[in-house]
Amino acid sequence: MVETEVDGRRAAVVFHELAVAMENGQEWRGRFRKSDQQKAVEELGPVPTVDGQPATSTENVRYVAEHLRALDCVRSAAAILADLGVSLTTKGSRALQVNNLHRTVSEVQTVNACVAEVRALVERLVAVGQGAPPIRGLAQAQAVAAAADAVADTDRAEQAQTYMRQLSVDIAGAFAGAVSPESQALIEAIDAADVDGISHALTGLEIARRERDEEIQLNTLSAQLESEAPNLAQLIRGTSDDSSWNVRLDELDDAWAWRRAQAWVQKQHEPGRDKELEHVLAVTEADISQLTAKLAAERAWIGCLERMTAEQVGALQSYRDHVANTGKGTGKYAETFRVAARDAMQKAQGAVPAWVMPLQQVLASIPPEPNSFDVVVVDEASQADLSSLFLLWLAPRVIVVGDDKQCAPSEVASGALDDVFGRLETYLPDMPVYLRSSLTPRSSMFSMLRTRFGQVVRLREHFRCMPEIINWSSNQFYRDAPLIPVRQYGADRLPPLRTTYVPGGAVTGKNAALVNRTEALAIADAIEACLSDTAYAGKTFGVVVLQGQRQVDLIQNELLKRLDVDQWEDRRLRIGTPPDFQGDERHVILLSMVIGPEQRVMAMTKNEYQRRYNVAASRAQDQLWLFHSVTSDNLQSTDLRHSLMTYMQSTSSAPADPMPEHVTRDSKHSEFDSLFEQRIFLDIVARGYHVNCQVEVNGRRIDLVVTGSAGRLAVECDGDHWHSTPDQVRSDMERERELKRCGWEFWRIRESEYYMDPVASLSGLWAELDRRGISPGSVASSPLAKDTTAVWVPPVMPNDESLAEDVAEAELANVIPADVPVPVVTVPVVIVGIPGESLEVIEGGQGMSSEAEIKIVDPVVETDSETTMPVFKVSSVWEVMPDSAIPRPEDYLFDRWLTEVESGPQSAGGVADLWQLDRVQVWAAARKLVHENKLCRVGVRPDIRYQLVPSADSVLDGQGIVNPHADTSSDGVTSERQRHPSDLSAGVLPRLDKGRAEQVVLAYAESVPVNVDQVMRLTRFDEGSAIQLLDGLKKRGVLRSADQDGITVWMRNIDGVQEEALADVAASQPVVQVEAFAETSETTDIAEILALIDAPMGHPSHEIASPHRGTRSRIFAVYKGVRTEAVFVHGTNEVTLTSGPLSGQGYQTPSGAARAVVAYQSPTINPLRNGWEFWNLDDGSGRQLRAYKG
Repeated sequence: MVETEVDGRRAAVVFHELAVAMENGQEWRGRFRKSDQQKAVEELGPVPTVDGQPATSTENVRYVAEHLRALDCVRSAAAILADLGVSLTTKGSRALQVNNLHRTVSEVQTVNACVAEVRALVERLVAVGQGAPPIRGLAQAQAVAAAADAVADTDRAEQAQTYMRQLSVDIAGAFAGAVSPESQALIEAIDAADVDGISHALTGLEIARRERDEEIQLNTLSAQLESEAPNLAQLIRGTSDDSSWNVRLDELDDAWAWRRAQAWVQKQHEPGRDKELEHVLAVTEADISQLTAKLAAERAWIGCLERMTAEQVGALQSYRDHVANTGKGTGKYAETFRVAARDAMQKAQGAVPAWVMPLQQVLASIPPEPNSFDVVVVDEASQADLSSLFLLWLAPRVIVVGDDKQCAPSEVASGALDDVFGRLETYLPDMPVYLRSSLTPRSSMFSMLRTRFGQVVRLREHFRCMPEIINWSSNQFYRDAPLIPVRQYGADRLPPLRTTYVPGGAVTGKNAALVNRTEALAIADAIEACLSDTAYAGKTFGVVVLQGQRQVDLIQNELLKRLDVDQWEDRRLRIGTPPDFQGDERHVILLSMVIGPEQRVMAMTKNEYQRRYNVAASRAQDQLWLFHSVTSDNLQSTDLRHSLMTYMQSTSSAPADPMPEHVTRDSKHSEFDSLFEQRIFLDIVARGYHVNCQVEVNGRRIDLVVTGSAGRLAVECDGDHWHSTPDQVRSDMERERELKRCGWEFWRIRESEYYMDPVASLSGLWAELDRRGISPGSVASSPLAKDTTAVWVPPVMPNDESLAEDVAEAELANVIPADVPVPVVTVPVVIVGIPGESLEVIEGGQGMSSEAEIKIVDPVVETDSETTMPVFKVSSVWEVMPDSAIPRPEDYLFDRWLTEVESGPQSAGGVADLWQLDRVQVWAAARKLVHENKLCRVGVRPDIRYQLVPSADSVLDGQGIVNPHADTSSDGVTSERQRHPSDLSAGVLPRLDKGRAEQVVLAYAESVPVNVDQVMRLTRFDEGSAIQLLDGLKKRGVLRSADQDGITVWMRNIDGVQEEALADVAASQPVVQVEAFAETSETTDIAEILALIDAPMGHPSHEIASPHRGTRSRIFAVYKGVRTEAVFVHGTNEVTLTSGPLSGQGYQTPSGAARAVVAYQSPTINPLRNGWEFWNLDDGSGRQLRAYKG
């Protein structure tokens, strides 16, 4: 409530100014520093109050200002209204004055509205007539209201007359172009205002309109009928007065539907209609497949790029560079790059959705952490051994793909598993026996996982080989689930199976050196003849040697003489053993059985042989050709060679089965499903084609199959009974699509189409047969079956491992006894994409001889033709087994041997004859005693004998190793110094003393890292002593240790060696090891000695001292099967080619010469090659040129 003694407009303005000032920040002040606005308010009088409080605050001042302004507005309104004669009180409170003002304003607004309505009424009256009375009062208004109804009626009458006149004009205009009696009557009735006349005229006009519409419809229908069915239209016009149309019209719909159906059937049966629809379907499915693949790829890339970080991009680039720098893994900094690549992989792994790499690269690149991937897929898992189980650690889900019927990890003798089973029982006692017993070197990853997971997806369809070729493997090795051959072919094909008996075939050599030269020449002659035979045009060739590596070399060298480079490349000619061909294929495969008739042969039945023969017999696509120098009578019935030979000699190669006989058109035949099929069969046969009915393919049946020289065509007879419902049609189409996936092509004949027009329904079939080259009579001249009485039955392979003991002993010396026809791994290195894919296996031959050749082969790392990326390397299973795990004969043979040699050296053959025991057993016992350092071998082949190992006191002198039997004895025994170099790998050296052992280890570690096993072999120390020796050298600072593929190795620590630590060994390091071994060997070549030292572990040969500067050495290289010879100049490293198309060309480096050879023979690939590894010394050793690299 505002109380003030002042009012008026000036007071309102003063208080408003003060309120604005205070709202802008000024304050009400006391006696000093008052604002001008405050002073002006105080000059008006006492300060007003608001609710009893002085108006000194901003809010109260504003209340007072608004109070004064409201009172001023009321006074101003009262003054204005007073001029109009309206009184307004200005007494009382502010609320009362404002309310009175509001009520007065409302009354004034009501009066104004009435005045406006009166004016509008006057204006309307004036518009009606100029004599309209004015309205100046209420009485006048009431008089006007009483006369309003009459005025309105008059107005409406005038409007109606105007409308009728206009309507008459409009109607006359509408009918001006076509005046009719009905329209004229209507106009006259309107002009006369005759209501009844208008009604009658409208009725007549409606009747005329309907007649006109009916005429228009008649004309339209007539035109449509004329265009769609002119004959029917003409017939109707000509016979419209015929009463029979009453009946015809009732049946017209049914007749019309039948005619449409007939036209549709004819259209669907147009020639080529099915093929057109099939083409559209194929294109659509191809588009869907392509778009699906593209969509998956795009989504994968999007997902990859969205989650890829800048750090991962850099890590990927680094990983690629480090892997490339690692090269073959033998360089000085290879391990450094390998560690860097592994570290980069940890950061880059998540950026790439899928990694594809060989097993060795997995070990080198991926850290061994659980669940590093979501899924791991292992291909060729049947070739992955026990060491590959670490893959299960990398992902929670693993998919393994393999075939345990093909080449697998190396076979292990049964006796060799005794120690393995013992260790499994010791270290894995909680694992069930049936699971624990499978964790042996004999098991593959596939077989181990198959025993743990029962669900195996078996892929049985076989697309590669002709059915006759693959059926031997199917029946021999896959009896529980035979393979299903789905390869398509015609009558004009190569005979799938061929056998050639090679008379006079003679075998020379033994074991890996087994050679049948006559058979090799016959194979070379056959290939040479095939290359000029048009029947073999465009075919590729491969030769698989079933026994012995030397036969491979002989055939290859013979073909190198006869064929040029283009023929080798065009025909993709390859010669090798079964493991070499695993995963490969050729159109024609020639098999060399090698063995001869004079050879004593035992049955090949072991699992390893079964796998090898399965691979060998399933590499041929079109033809498998067996060359043999023995007949089946010379082989045991359980021998795989007998099984393969008799199968190939007894199997018919007819392209089709005989046709059914006594087939008629009207009598049901048992081999057909319906009379419709029989009639189609007879129609096709009548034209001279060869037709078979109800042919079973992959568990499904085809009605008819027409066979010709160029192929086969499936003919489906779609009878109404079997192909009428949607489910039947869908099932039939799914069956057809499944068979099309297997390569079949179909031609369909519908029963309705056939019976409608038999000639037209088969016309398209004849054209299709001609287009496919299937001509009449092309099969009639071919024999349908061979005239043979032999019936081949696959033999049951016995599960006999009784010879495994002898095989294990043969492994120790890298030779095979003649009486043991089982495989032995002679080279502890294989080149694989997956472990075990290309394991080189050498089979046994005739007789056992102590002069069996021992061949030490350098490990090889296979590289891609355009990169230097290593593929994979797997060591022999024996390298990871201790001596205690190797089988041995009965202990009593050991004691008898030790007793027998007390009188002097004895030969294994002589002792076997003396004891009348099996020669293999006696020899194996002697070899075991040699490895236990109880016997040593003396003499050279073929006169090798065994004697007691001399004591250490009589062996060691001040410089090296000597033999108390240094001179040749009277019985012709050769001295220890004349021992054959390869005997060194058999363990003839006694245990060295500590000083000599340190010198030997340091000399060895100068070139390559050394591990505990190598130290044990070099020094004959036990494991504990070897570790103690290495730790001592490490503490002295001359060695350092590192982890290499999970194995601790030691190497020379040149940077950290103290001078005093090297003082006692520096002078003699390079020579002590040579002295220790050279004194027991015929050779003085340091390279050969180092190779012999490395041979047990499979290390590559080391570099050797280069001859004097300017000395020339002959070198050679074999690339793409072509041998190129050259001359190497020591010191300058120049190479001059002396053979081939580039003969006479000189190059400054071996690598430059290598690039030239590769670029000439393979111009489309990267020619970069390491010349030091590309060229070999042409001195009979076969060593790489890097042996001379300074």
